[in-house]
Amino acid sequence: MTATTTDQTTEEVRRFLADLYDTFSTGDAAAWTDRITRAHEPVVIGTDPEEFWDEREHLVATVRAQAASMAASGVQVRAGTPRIDHHGDVAWIADEPTMTLADGRRIRMRLTAVLVREEDGWRHAQVHLSVGHPNEHMLDLALPV
Repeated sequence: MTATTTDQTTEEVRRFLADLYDTFSTGDAAAWTDRITRAHEPVVIGTDPEEFWDEREHLVATVRAQAASMAASGVQVRAGTPRIDHHGDVAWIADEPTMTLADGRRIRMRLTAVLVREEDGWRHAQVHLSVGHPNEHMLDLALPV
């Protein structure tokens, strides 16, 4: 592996994230499916309660189908202000992207990801994408934030 500076690594990870988001509008799932870690079993958790994948082949098939469906419906996803950090060959991201639907509705989302640098570049080992719901709605309880 080649040594990179902190700024180079941050920019590489920022481009990686932009490519992941573009998947939703282009329908080209390769940014997700071709960049899954080969060294570990990936874990991806989506916004739906049934979206918890820890098996590569099922994850790839689902991402391809969802990317095609979302692109066909006109979905766009744009980064918020990603917080990116790294240590050696591991990087992590926290972001609040916005998903815009074809009818103009905007959904604020939350994303965390862990990336590992492998021989051919950055790959994701873990991704969690969620849509927050207020504690009052989920727990019927107001908690300090």
